[in-house]
Amino acid sequence: MLKELPDEYRQAVVLRYWYDMSYEEIAEVQQTTVSAVKSRLFRARRQLAESGVAQGMVPAEEEVEVMA
Repeated sequence: MLKELPDEYRQAVVLRYWYDMSYEEIAEVQQTTVSAVKSRLFRARRQLAESGVAQGMVPAEEEVEVMA
């Protein structure tokens, strides 16, 4: 599912959740703002949740909780 994300979203997710980097550290690596990092992570989580629902990994009624 990660491979379906745009490169900048995937990189932000990996840096945040695999390498436990802060928003500031990710912003430095990606040469962008902290605000952009937060937006990328939000959009990535939303796309992953939608992909999980589409693939039957998450029941549709739980979609709201996953995206919250």
